[in-house]
Amino acid sequence: MKLFHIYSEDSIRSFLKEIYNTYQHPFDPADDIQILPGESGLPFFKNQEGEYLDSIMTQCFIYGILNDLNIYRIANEVQSEIFKNKAVA
Repeated sequence: MKLFHIYSEDSIRSFLKEIYNTYQHPFDPADDIQILPGESGLPFFKNQEGEYLDSIMTQCFIYGILNDLNIYRIANEVQSEIFKNKAVA
């Protein structure tokens, strides 16, 4: 599992890109990553991985609040960029 450290807007973007690239599906940053369903309907991420990713998402929100960043705007930009690039490929 990749380790993440949230210390800038770029680190938030890198984390979100990793989630979108791994999950291959849009999600809301407020969603509980631990229970995001995969194609089978079961959670996509294993328990420990989901807990870890949720803790990083919490760090993203905290960093965003402390630095006047809108996590939803960032997530939308990252998601749009990824899916636009996939459509072109």
